[in-house]
Amino acid sequence: MSELITPSLPLKEVEMKIPKDVIDRIDRLEKERQRRAKAETRIKRRNALAASKLLKLKRSRIDELILCAHCVYTWINEFVNSGEGRKLVAQLGIVGIFCAPFWQGYPAPESAASTFATLEIDKDGNVFYLERYKWMPSRELLVGRITFNPTLLIEKLHPDYLAQLAEHVKSGAVWNYIKSTLPKKLEEE
Repeated sequence: MSELITPSLPLKEVEMKIPKDVIDRIDRLEKERQRRAKAETRIKRRNALAASKLLKLKRSRIDELILCAHCVYTWINEFVNSGEGRKLVAQLGIVGIFCAPFWQGYPAPESAASTFATLEIDKDGNVFYLERYKWMPSRELLVGRITFNPTLLIEKLHPDYLAQLAEHVKSGAVWNYIKSTLPKKLEEE
């Protein structure tokens, strides 16, 4: 059927020789891939160690954290179910109740003055932990709906954040914080 076509010119054998600059580039890419893999391994190891330390901290403070979680949960539940709380959330859409210098779930260093975490309640009764950098949202974590179990506060929040939040609620400072977030000037209809 088809015949083998033979070239009229003799074929030279081609030697495949990769240029040195291509080999160097491939080597650099491989070294960079290995460097990134090692960095990812270090980050995973560091995160696992931090998570382990946090779990130990939570276990060591469990009695205190249960009391704090119950205090915060009770306040949120009463707020959301009160007539004034429902009105406020309906008007604003989201009501912030607490703010503290935390970043990536941990207390923020003093040098990170523009990082903070807030706890907010939306009109649907969802409770959110939000981290912000210079007021720009960075991380958002749904703690739960108003019907959530208070132990979710222990599971999802850093012990120091939960303790500060409970003290904020117990002392009544939560109302000063809410008042400070209300619009200063009401729009005229």
